Parts: sequence; C-alpha cells; structure tokens
Amino acid sequence: KQKEALESYNMADKLNPNHVDVLNNRASLKRQLKDYKGSLEDYGLSVKIDPVNEETLINRSHLYKVMGDTVSAMKDLESVLKFKPGSLPARNNYADVLMNQGKCKEAMKIFVELLDEQPNEPILINNIGDVYMKLKDYTKAMEYVNKAIRIKGTYDTAYVTRGEIYIRLGELGKAKKDFQKAIKLGCDETRVFELLDKCN
Repeated sequence: KQKEALESYNMADKLNPNHVDVLNNRASLKRQLKDYKGSLEDYGLSVKIDPVNEETLINRSHLYKVMGDTVSAMKDLESVLKFKPGSLPARNNYADVLMNQGKCKEAMKIFVELLDEQPNEPILINNIGDVYMKLKDYTKAMEYVNKAIRIKGTYDTAYVTRGEIYIRLGELGKAKKDFQKAIKLGCDETRVFELLDKCN
C-alpha cells in the first residue's frame, strides 16, 4: 500500500513541516516508487535542515548509486566519514561504490577490514563474495555468498549475488530460483527483474 503510505507522509509533512524523519521516510518511499527526482528533493531538504545526519547522507548516496551518479554518491559518503570516520554503513557503501567503479582491490581491502571488526556480518561476507565474482574467482565467490546465506537465510541481496554467479557459470535454472527467492524476500530492485529475464 505504497500510495496510501505516501499520502500519510504528505499529511505528516503538512502537519509538521520539514521534519527530518518524515522527509527521509518519504524520500525512501519515493525511491521505491522510482520517483528519483522527488526522492532527491526530500533528501536535499533533509540535508539542509541537518547536514550531519548519517542516515540521510547514506540513503541519498545509495539513491545516487542507483541513478548511476557515483561521483555524488562518493561525496555523500565522504561527508559522513568526515564527521563519523568509524561509520560501518558509510565505509561499506564507499567500498561498494569503488567495486562498481572496477576498483576491486581497493574495495576488497575495506571489506576485509570491516569483516575483521564484525566477523559474522552477512552484508560484508556477501560483499566479499561479490568482489570475488567480479574478479572471476567463482569458487571463492560462492563460498562467501553461501556463508552469508547460512548466517542469515532471509538476506535477499545474497541470493541476488549467488544468482549472478550461477549465470556466469551457465546454471540458469539455479540462478532463476535464487532471483525468485530474492524477490519473494522483498527485493524490488529493477536489476533483479532484469537478471531474472536473462534466465528465461
């Protein structure tokens, strides 16, 4: 009931204008609805009100990444790391952007450092698997992704990563099952549906 939720956020904004939590939640919902322009406007207003809000900057950086604007994504993450150098989500997302830029060794270094700090964090374990996949070491990639799934069987992104590995290995049936599992768990990224189409 996303449209009803959006109406509720709009009403909340009218009753309590420029409240950071309301703006952030509405921005997140607009992103899910693919209203990227509206989402950016809400995040931008939120940043003006509270320039050092970690959640706002990290979420906006994710939106920029989805939009393909890695430069702006990096700027938001660097802003967070200036006032909160130890931020795990900012460091993780920074490494993720590096990986998407093809800087796999730099990304791996950060992911490994983070995993040393939080050894059972499935997001980090999956991300290392993702780097190995991009380096075409599919055995290592599968090892890490399967470990992430063992730790948290409801982690949708790990199924997406494993599905991508299966595609590269030519096992389209297994890939299809993993993408369907990710969608069932709530993953609504456009990329997952595009990957699922490749399996048909």
